[in-house]
Amino acid sequence: MDSGEWAREYPDTKLVRLAGKLIYVLHDLKTLHIDRGADIDVIVSGHSHIPKIERIGGILYLNPGQRGSPALQAADHACDA
Repeated sequence: MDSGEWAREYPDTKLVRLAGKLIYVLHDLKTLHIDRGADIDVIVSGHSHIPKIERIGGILYLNPGQRGSPALQAADHACDA
């Protein structure tokens, strides 16, 4: 998870309503703790950098993977040094 100064202004999790759907966003799916009665429609997580779309128990789970190519990722991290 990003820990730079810029990242401190963002919450670890976010619950939003968009187009009538309740969407829960978090970094690592392994840290998911939600009330089963929350009626969440979509859970968006990252961490693994592996794109995935699946529906479990009526909830759509999305992992967008990583942004850019591995070469761009390496360049981004080189700039952080």
